[in-house]
Amino acid sequence: MGSLAPWLCWNIWTARNNLLFSAKEFTVAEVVEKALFSLSMDHISSPLMAESLALRSALSQTAAEDIRKILVESDSLQLIRAINNCSTVFEIHGILEDILTVSSFFEAITFKFIPRCLNGTAESLAKKALYVTSPIPA
Repeated sequence: MGSLAPWLCWNIWTARNNLLFSAKEFTVAEVVEKALFSLSMDHISSPLMAESLALRSALSQTAAEDIRKILVESDSLQLIRAINNCSTVFEIHGILEDILTVSSFFEAITFKFIPRCLNGTAESLAKKALYVTSPIPA
C-alpha cells in the first residue's frame, strides 16, 4: 500500500479550499477519513472490490451508530453470495472476513441481492457520494 502522507496533504489542502471558497468546514477526523479513502481508492482493482470496501465501511459506520438491525441490499450478486454462503473469494478475502466480523455485532442482519435495474436510487446516491468525497481539481 502507498504512503498516506500525500493523501493527507492533498485532503488538508482541499479542506482549506473548501473553507476559503465555500465556507464549508471539515473536522480533522473527516480530513483523515477522506485521506484514508483516497489511499484505499488507489488500490481498487475491480467493481467487486469497490462494492466490498463500500459495504465494509457502511457496516462499520452503522455499528458505530449503535444500529442493531439492518437489511443490506446490493446489486453485486457475487458479493451477496459470498457473504451468505461464507465462501472464499480470493480477491476480497480479507475484506470479506472484516464484513463477517462486523456483521456479528448486529442483532439481526440480512444480505439481499437486488438487481441493478431496481437499485436506481442507491446507485444515484453512491455516484453523488463519490462526487462529494472527490478532491477539488486544482
